[in-house]
Amino acid sequence: MITDNLVLKWSDEIDMSLSRPVIGDGLIFVIDNSGVLQCFALDDGIRRWQRKLTVDFVLPSSMTKNLKVLSMSPLWTGKSLLVACSNSAEGMLLSISIQKKKVVWKRNFIRSKGEPYGSILSDILVRKNQIICRVSGSIVCLDLNNGDIKWTQRLADHFKHLETPISTPIADDGQIFLGADLGIIYSFEEKTGKQTWIYKTDGFREQKSNNGHYNVSVIPNKCVPLVSNDILLAADGVGRTYALNKSNGKLIWRKELGVVTQFALWENNVIVSSSVGIIMLNPTNGTVSRFFKVSGGVFCFYIWNSRLFGLSNPWLSPGIVEIDLRTYQQFQNKRTFAGLYGIVGFQNYVAVGGKNLLNNRVDLSARSILMCFHEVKRNR
Repeated sequence: MITDNLVLKWSDEIDMSLSRPVIGDGLIFVIDNSGVLQCFALDDGIRRWQRKLTVDFVLPSSMTKNLKVLSMSPLWTGKSLLVACSNSAEGMLLSISIQKKKVVWKRNFIRSKGEPYGSILSDILVRKNQIICRVSGSIVCLDLNNGDIKWTQRLADHFKHLETPISTPIADDGQIFLGADLGIIYSFEEKTGKQTWIYKTDGFREQKSNNGHYNVSVIPNKCVPLVSNDILLAADGVGRTYALNKSNGKLIWRKELGVVTQFALWENNVIVSSSVGIIMLNPTNGTVSRFFKVSGGVFCFYIWNSRLFGLSNPWLSPGIVEIDLRTYQQFQNKRTFAGLYGIVGFQNYVAVGGKNLLNNRVDLSARSILMCFHEVKRNR
């Protein structure tokens, strides 16, 4: 079914980087390919201000010339915006005051003897005035107010020679959980960073070579784990979803749900987006109560007022999928663009970053478009 419940409020052409926009305090923030942080009003799209992100890398310029600003998405903390900047050798975290429109502190992560730092390889978790993220082969905890490092924890030896991204960490009941592209799920103590358990999924494949290194082959997966009561849900990147006891990492159940891209809680259910569509299941036993097939799958979504808005596969069936989670009605908002940079929302506002279509295909040569929609409920 086709619906036009989403009405375009405004749009703006911008050379977006490969990260989603972020909403905070009635504003939308994006960073373009030249490293300019731009701020738009959520309701009318007026550009409030913009600022060039100047990063001072410590290593010689010959090592940092291939700087990629915002390899991860920015994060709104409620008072400031955290932005990760990385290249192949060094990472930097910036805290930007939105009120003052300036950087209030920065933290360099440089590779030096005795310091396992480098590029920032995960999105950021903020919790209890702490910042937690992965920097090269370590998990790092910093003070939100000044960027001082509180603790670091080296990951298992599987990561010693690998620069694989991991999911954004999540925290619950004094524990930190994260999943890796290698198919390993980790648990750490939130206070100290001490590792409490690891679980190797079916997606983990390793063959130890003669020189002692690991050859790993697994489909990349940055799906963020989800906690529901005493259960941790995580995916492995090859089509399987796992329910683990969050206290000890023991397997409760395992299901093939396609390559999972996102989990979310809705009432007593878990909503899952995957390469086959949207799935509603019981987290306790994995029983699937509803399945909404979407051609090419859904790679991210936003839920507001029991309505799900998701981006379908931009290469196979571009558009916005809309699902009423109470009536189970499913709609496809056909558009002339493909959502490439994620979908975010605030109440009944939905923001999408993407590119126009040319002959029903993604036009990669076109400038990116930031679009903001407003939900208007209409008679079916």
